[in-house]
Amino acid sequence: MDDSKTVQIVIGEVLSTALGITKIHSAFNGKQALEILKTKKIDFILSDWNMPELSGEALLYEVRQSKDWSETPFVMMSANKHRDFIITAIQLGVSDYIVKPFKPEELEAVIRKAWAKSNKIAGAKSAGLPKHKFTIALGGETIPADMVSINRAVVIIRLEYSEKLRLFSEYEMNIQIRHPDFPEVEGPFIIGPFKGALRRIEAEEALRGTSKACTLSLSISSTTFKPDVERDLNRLLSWIKKQSDAYIED
Repeated sequence: MDDSKTVQIVIGEVLSTALGITKIHSAFNGKQALEILKTKKIDFILSDWNMPELSGEALLYEVRQSKDWSETPFVMMSANKHRDFIITAIQLGVSDYIVKPFKPEELEAVIRKAWAKSNKIAGAKSAGLPKHKFTIALGGETIPADMVSINRAVVIIRLEYSEKLRLFSEYEMNIQIRHPDFPEVEGPFIIGPFKGALRRIEAEEALRGTSKACTLSLSISSTTFKPDVERDLNRLLSWIKKQSDAYIED
């Protein structure tokens, strides 16, 4: 099996299994990647340095020059570990850089780090979220949880571990936003119900052995969205982005 196929397998495993991402757009060169960016909503870019027609370096430049994509997390992969290449990528605004070949856990760590910087996934500041109540249905019970972060693909929550949790099972969730954060909405602003498949369960690092607290990563089943759920989720994500932008400016 050649190196490119091996890398593709590793990437697929990390994105789908470890990070719970199910909607992935693939491009065979930089020009195709640009066309995808123009027609699809992309939350994260993972690019090779060496690509035909338009290199990863040129793609990164185009992304950072665009007002629409400039804040999109961008991880660069390359077999070249020379300092000059890495410095060039950093100067162009890469979120992170990983040298091939790499192990799945190494790629996962790099992606999580890059995503955390942009308040997209685990590691995002909870302060960037509005005041809310999050619930998840487990075995006929409605369980409260703390929402850590959310985007169109993944929601990460924190709650007490339950024996009813099953990896890859689908669960129904609801988010209730408190009125002051959305003054244009009368009464509680409720997003849901929507479904997500459980992709990852992690014990809280600082509490292992003394608590049942855990963090769950669920891939959101956007294909099952009702129109009002999709509209309200987009409204929430727009609000989060505005708060993140304001936080960065401060």
